[in-house]
Amino acid sequence: MKLIYNWILLIIILLVGGGLYLFNGMYNFAATSPHNNLTSLIIHESMEKSIKKHAKYVPMSHLEGNTSIKEGAEEYDEMCAMCHGGPGLPESVLHKGLYPRPPKLYDDKGDSTDEELFWIIKNGIKMTGMPAYGPTHSDEEIWTIVAFLKKLPELSDDQYKALTENAEHLSQEDEDMEHHNNDNAATENESENSHMHQDGSENIHQD
Repeated sequence: MKLIYNWILLIIILLVGGGLYLFNGMYNFAATSPHNNLTSLIIHESMEKSIKKHAKYVPMSHLEGNTSIKEGAEEYDEMCAMCHGGPGLPESVLHKGLYPRPPKLYDDKGDSTDEELFWIIKNGIKMTGMPAYGPTHSDEEIWTIVAFLKKLPELSDDQYKALTENAEHLSQEDEDMEHHNNDNAATENESENSHMHQDGSENIHQD
């Protein structure tokens, strides 16, 4: 009986102590303050187990063809390289400032299956800076990124540049198109708010 009482007392002390520690702001959530070894181990192991469990329900895909790799390379360069890097690319400010530090995917093949990579890209990972691309990308687009990731560690600087050079071109085209549309919208708005007087002078209405 005394042993049970001691265990109950210990649990109460741990709960109260843990509550005071957390809710008094004593735990440092700054990205510049790494987790202790025990916390890192618990988080990492839990994440790995979760990814493997949920990835089992991802339909298998047959990754093949240079086209999907090329498309995936362009998506990667536009959305992922700023954090995960690429052959010949300098380390970005984002990569230096994130915690946990994003893995350099071009440096290590890793042991993740195609389905696990797909699940991570589609759903993201909480509190790591890894966003979910499922809300903005189709499954087909995500599979092209997976196809590229499988090829990425084998690429030289020049090969990476050749595969991704179109991404920069497309990004510039999108920016130019956005500026063009904004200019057109401003012109149309100005036209709607103005009219000509009988004497030929123009009157612009101010809102």
